[in-house]
Amino acid sequence: MAKKSRKLMLEALEDRLTPTQWGVAWPNPGHLTLSLVPDGTSVGSGLSSNLFQTLNANAPTANWEEEILRAFQTWAVNANLNIGVVADGGQALGASGAVQGDPRFGDIRVAMAPLPSTTSLANTSGFDLSGSTWGGDMLLNSNYNFGVNGQGQYDLFTVALHEASHSLGIGDQTTDPTSATYAIYTGPRSGLSAADIAALQSIYGGPRSPDLQGNNSLANALSLSQPGQNVSADISSATDTQFYSFTAPASSGLLGGGTTSFTVQVNAAGTSLLEPVVTVYDASGNVVGSGAASDPLNNNVSVQISNAQPGASYYVQVAGASGSVFGIGGYQMTIQTAGAVPAASAASSSPTQVLNTSFATAQALSSIQVDVNSQGYTYLSSGAISTLTPQNYYKVVAPTLPVQGSEMLTVTASSTDASGLNSYVRVYDAWHNLLPSTVINNGNGTFTVQLTGITAGMSYYIQVSALAGTAQNVGAFALAAEFNNDAATTFTQLANATLTQSQIIGYQSMSVANSQMVEFSLAASANSWWVNSAVRMTVYDQNNNAVFTMVAFAGQPLSTSFVFLQSGSYTIRYNAATQTGAPLPTITTTLSTRVLSDPMNPVPIDPTLSGTGGTGISIGTSTGGGVGTLPLISPYSNPITNPPAVAPATLSLS
Repeated sequence: MAKKSRKLMLEALEDRLTPTQWGVAWPNPGHLTLSLVPDGTSVGSGLSSNLFQTLNANAPTANWEEEILRAFQTWAVNANLNIGVVADGGQALGASGAVQGDPRFGDIRVAMAPLPSTTSLANTSGFDLSGSTWGGDMLLNSNYNFGVNGQGQYDLFTVALHEASHSLGIGDQTTDPTSATYAIYTGPRSGLSAADIAALQSIYGGPRSPDLQGNNSLANALSLSQPGQNVSADISSATDTQFYSFTAPASSGLLGGGTTSFTVQVNAAGTSLLEPVVTVYDASGNVVGSGAASDPLNNNVSVQISNAQPGASYYVQVAGASGSVFGIGGYQMTIQTAGAVPAASAASSSPTQVLNTSFATAQALSSIQVDVNSQGYTYLSSGAISTLTPQNYYKVVAPTLPVQGSEMLTVTASSTDASGLNSYVRVYDAWHNLLPSTVINNGNGTFTVQLTGITAGMSYYIQVSALAGTAQNVGAFALAAEFNNDAATTFTQLANATLTQSQIIGYQSMSVANSQMVEFSLAASANSWWVNSAVRMTVYDQNNNAVFTMVAFAGQPLSTSFVFLQSGSYTIRYNAATQTGAPLPTITTTLSTRVLSDPMNPVPIDPTLSGTGGTGISIGTSTGGGVGTLPLISPYSNPITNPPAVAPATLSLS
């Protein structure tokens, strides 16, 4: 008798699925960066970005770029946030890299791709403690017509304003149509509601703080004593202005007298979206030079004074160039005098090699600098694993957090070079006892663990090594350790599957209602510890194209994969194997998921869905059928870049 296949359908209930954890602040919000993704960059699911090609057809490049930047800056001016524009190297979205400050691309990346036009206008992921570089990234849907200043079906500024809220940690809501976070597009908006501003400030510590230097007039100008001295400051409001005083150098003439020169350089590019205006006064208060920026993408200002009087006093005023949102933000200033030797930079000295290969030599980490525009407790460093240095050790001290509550530590190590290191993180207490931790990311060169019950004031040791059994066991990495009161990251279990020697292949069908970014978690266990066994999970679209694959090794940490899935039908195929070819023990896999992105919907939706644009993903299991002629690849052949991972799939797309 033929064996009947049995299909189990799981109903996707939005309020039971695990979404991204909204309300998580960026570690260093005063120094965020943003980049516009070049066309051709992979955005997942076989799609490439077409941002410039699409929007250039509707408006001049400078116009639509400014609309996107104005949307982000509209949020930034209301809290201790600075967002600077940087170049984007075109690495695939979600590439392994530093949690924040990766030099290859912005912390927030803006891309566009032809998503199904029946789904959302755009999708954006909030900053996420998993350590994935997907955090903050915005993906616009090029199948919709975006316009500027009333042109086009959908106003680009309005959509970007909505999506920017997600980049900064604010989720959708469906109860207040006056809010920029309202899940449905209702027409052009001009700005934020009071509730929007309150939501932002609840995450980032209140309104934007005034600059602490107090140099807001000629009478209390901040004196600069050293030529070439670098000053970092912030224009905190539309009425804020700052003054500096200094003495012009002596004349370079042999007999003295004559004139000298100096240059005032105010840089905001890469630091913020401030358009600065710079004015230079003589000792009598007369204007002797000025300059201003009129473009947030070209916002450095240089003012040269070529006929300065030697030994005379001069004043420099820095303010915002306009009353718009681009009149607020951080900047750096230097005054370079003629013939002066630039101040020595710490970066110019030869770096000292850190040999942190044991508890005794652990590198003590200091928190990122906390100033008027940054907050939180994040420890950042880097390292490398080699045959000579198989482990790196770091020491951190848990801070006393400003908000009382259970303290949590999240540690991420991410590969940063072509070696593709598969790192492994363990955390120890002050007495070198290994502490229990939960793996929330293990894939694509990134490994992240979380520990709860952290005690303020206590020392903790972090060990980074290569994950056992992986071929990618050397390479450089970026390290981040974050202390906060946020809720621990959790996954929603989607399904279980069991594979045996008599059934080494299994199938599941999956239907995705809405295009979204999700994280799959796959774990495997076997009833025989002495036989190395593993499961490969491959997801195919309705045209039998492989969308992504992940491998879970029995007895290893779970594996994860961040995937942007388009709406549609999919087939999941599992195949299990042993490393030696021995009979397969019974392997049980668990597939879980969580949603990372939040879409803006072009049409009204059911308000009971908590701001989401669809019912999510339904998934079923079967013992037969599937993709048929597609090749079956053993999990031990062509190993992928992350060992542990296995399972069906739990998805509910918001």
